[in-house]
Amino acid sequence: MSRTSGKGPGYLSDTARRLKHGVTVLSILCVLASLTLLYYAHRSTFDPRYEIWEIYMGYFIVLSVIMFTALGHKSYLVIEHEFTERRRAEEILRKSEEKYRSFFITTRDCIYMVEKNGRWIDVNQSFVRLFGYDSKEDLMRVNMQDMYVDVNQRWTHLSHIEKYGYSENYEVELMRKDGRPLTVLVNSVPIHDGAKGTVIGYQGTLKDVTEERRAQRLRDEFISTVSHELRTPITSIREGVSQVLEGILGPTTPEQREFLSMSLEDIDRLRRIIDNLLDISKIEAGRVDVKREWVDLMELAKGAAATFEARCRKKGIGIRVLGDLRPVRAYVDQDKVVQVFSNLIGNAVKFTERGGIEIGIEEKNAAVECSVKDTGKGIDQEELPRLFDKFQQVGRAQVAGEKGSGLGLSIVKGLVELHRGHISVESALGTGTKFTFTLPRVTAREWFKECVAGGVEESVQKGDPLSLLVFNFSNSQELERELGLHRLSEFSRRLEREVSQTLRRSGDIAVGDEQGILVMLPQTPREDARKVSRRIQGLIDHALSREVSKDAPGVVCQVAAYPGDGSTAEELLHAVQFSGGK
Repeated sequence: MSRTSGKGPGYLSDTARRLKHGVTVLSILCVLASLTLLYYAHRSTFDPRYEIWEIYMGYFIVLSVIMFTALGHKSYLVIEHEFTERRRAEEILRKSEEKYRSFFITTRDCIYMVEKNGRWIDVNQSFVRLFGYDSKEDLMRVNMQDMYVDVNQRWTHLSHIEKYGYSENYEVELMRKDGRPLTVLVNSVPIHDGAKGTVIGYQGTLKDVTEERRAQRLRDEFISTVSHELRTPITSIREGVSQVLEGILGPTTPEQREFLSMSLEDIDRLRRIIDNLLDISKIEAGRVDVKREWVDLMELAKGAAATFEARCRKKGIGIRVLGDLRPVRAYVDQDKVVQVFSNLIGNAVKFTERGGIEIGIEEKNAAVECSVKDTGKGIDQEELPRLFDKFQQVGRAQVAGEKGSGLGLSIVKGLVELHRGHISVESALGTGTKFTFTLPRVTAREWFKECVAGGVEESVQKGDPLSLLVFNFSNSQELERELGLHRLSEFSRRLEREVSQTLRRSGDIAVGDEQGILVMLPQTPREDARKVSRRIQGLIDHALSREVSKDAPGVVCQVAAYPGDGSTAEELLHAVQFSGGK
């Protein structure tokens, strides 16, 4: 402190003694001046070129020290502490900025900052290398929106950020300097003006997934090839072997029939392996559509058990469905739930030599719990964590007969999770195994709302149209009084199936409940949707006239299309006066 002011410690103490009594006014002025200067010092950049600032700062701090010494206080320590803390905070900030700058320059991740109009604020070297530019300056002369293969992707991406406040793994196509397209995943957040809070730009990271998408396309092509080039001849071979075995093409000897039976079993096994490969590939690629409808899970379980009764009798084991067998309604994909039951029951039959198999269906508050329990050899606890992994033959080495592909339980897990469900297993060696899977309860309208959200998101990314049709019964309460709730529910389910059969695209969805019929038509503009609506309305009117004895209530149809009537699922549902009731 004395070095700053040019005064020695003796001068300070002598001055303090002389001013100790009677300098109150001067002391207060010094305090005010010091605090004022500290305020402006706090806002300054502490540039060492301004030596006059240090002289005045030291002078006023000395006066403050004299004043507080004269008053017998130690408060000057507060000023010194604040000054020191400010210096320490600046040093921490400087080191943090150096660390960030080093990361920004050296990281392999592509980092960018861009203005709303597409002009670059900053990019790192990884970004420059990915897009094939010679330097950062070379890249920054190009507007970002000119790099989009389809500029509409930029606007839909920005709309997504505006709606959700960020984008995560948002897929777009950008062009390199040489014109080659790159498929990238973008993670981005808006940059706000600190004073006004308005969005002035965007910052985030890019990940190049071009090769991954190419590999995915190759895999899809392979699946298509397997489906058409292998399944078709296998079907023909099986049909030919069956005709020879059944004697249609002439008499056969017992030895020939035994050989043909073995061939038929191997053909069926090969077909199952191919089907499993196709199923798991589709599940992993997210190309499996869930076609929900109202089904009786108890009936599904009984039907699945019946298909294995002959095999169980042959092995001398029992199979039964537990409970009072009353209907348990659920809104699920019937074919996929049957596939889950068939896989689990098939495994149970394969690994059970004595005792039997029990199938349970139990209603919970928010889900239906299904189980398949056997009295087989069980599974070692150490093997349970990898039980649902692909190509696992857990505990099968000692079991004679068909070994399978090791994909069955992976497929089961995938199909259950497609229903937002969960599957678990309990087992121990020598005590048997119990698989339990839950299917969450969901109403038709809740499911339709989920479908619309997914459909709109896909339409936004691809730039495709999408239309919604909602057919509400004009007086559903009167219809319920005449038919009764149970009969109305059955009528709605039957009507849902009839409407679904009239839809021509695989992605089209029809959902029915006691209030009416809901339809989603991806890749369909409003004009085409109106044509479909007239066809469906005629079908509904005809069905109502058959079901209702007196004058049938009318049907009110609402049509909404993306993007004309809304850019989000909520806006489209509001446009068709959608009610999310049970």
